[in-house]
Amino acid sequence: MISMIQNFSCDDPTNDKLQEEMARIRGKLKQVCSMLAVHPDFKMNNDGAGLSF
Repeated sequence: MISMIQNFSCDDPTNDKLQEEMARIRGKLKQVCSMLAVHPDFKMNNDGAGLSF
């Protein structure tokens, strides 16, 4: 998962494979969360910076 995120190219929003790569990363995140019995909370923090888990 780390390598998927590190190799993710968000510099070019017109990239044809952007949605495919995002879907793979989301799928892997769901798989890892399921294996660890973790329920992520993707709401923004009060200060608006970052995500809370």
